[in-house]
Amino acid sequence: MELLPGLYFTRPTWLLLIPFTLLCVILFTKHGSRGTQLKKFIDPKLLPFLTKPSIGKNTSKWLGLLSLCLAIIGLSGISWEKQPQPTYTSNAKTILLIDQSISLYATDIKPNRLTRLKQKLQDIINTITEGEIAMVAFAGDAYTISPFSADKSTLTHFLLALDPLIMPLYGSNLLAGVQTSLSLLENNPSPAHLIIVTDSINSNEIIEIPKLTKLNSLQVSIIGVGSQQGGEIVLPDGSHLRKNNKTVKPPLPVSSLIDLASTLNGQYFDSQLTDKDIQSIVNNQQSTQKTLRESNALSNIWVEKGHWLLMPFLIWLLIQFRPGAYLLLIINLSSYPLTVLHHR
Repeated sequence: MELLPGLYFTRPTWLLLIPFTLLCVILFTKHGSRGTQLKKFIDPKLLPFLTKPSIGKNTSKWLGLLSLCLAIIGLSGISWEKQPQPTYTSNAKTILLIDQSISLYATDIKPNRLTRLKQKLQDIINTITEGEIAMVAFAGDAYTISPFSADKSTLTHFLLALDPLIMPLYGSNLLAGVQTSLSLLENNPSPAHLIIVTDSINSNEIIEIPKLTKLNSLQVSIIGVGSQQGGEIVLPDGSHLRKNNKTVKPPLPVSSLIDLASTLNGQYFDSQLTDKDIQSIVNNQQSTQKTLRESNALSNIWVEKGHWLLMPFLIWLLIQFRPGAYLLLIINLSSYPLTVLHHR
């Protein structure tokens, strides 16, 4: 906390001890004075002959109080100097591959699959603490919504704006989504984590996706959104999606998604993601991406100087407990230059 211009305190609450210390000294001085106590029993005219001034003791007391206040300021982490320090950022990369097919309006998960998808992705974004995140959405084709970025507020804005009805081409092309995700890593050799969130996959994609050799260097997690029973697709205008005069109830192909995750040496999760599941996803990402790189930006860090303000108090304590400390201190200080010259 910068209480004054050019002065920074790491632990400013320590400063509250100063007024408390001063108050205690005033109270003890007022009620504990020897002269004040003797005035109750001895004539004031005789008092000067029975007591002697304690100028040295008073000086030592006030020096002790001053050194104690300086020590408290030192303990508060005072600093008046900044030093530039290199900063390091994580190389970790996370790609969120998000299904935006019409089937996400299915209501087998209340209020619908799309809402659950956004909720869980928001939780994942908030839990990721290292590296950068990219966002790719797919329906009939795939589109990069956001390149790699550490700006979570912008990513959240993009996530909330996603809607299957605004996709240029309807459908569900997971293969195109994976290919677009891999294209983001063409000029980036850093390890990455691909998180696929979908509610559908076809037999051709189960065969073709594992053939993408770039996937071998990625950590893959697949999150299935929906239920195996399926549910009616209720569009935003309240109408129900029908095909051949029958209500469409797309089921979640759990076994196919599990097989794909297994083939890619990844993990499968359902949409009932718990905090433990989300932490597991993020931990997998961070455990495989521990490399750091030095950032071009330098950060100015306050350098604590409080240890210098502790020295007067330590010297005062030494003098109080060792009457000969004055002489010892003078001898040590005077012999220091001689010692330096001898070593030279």
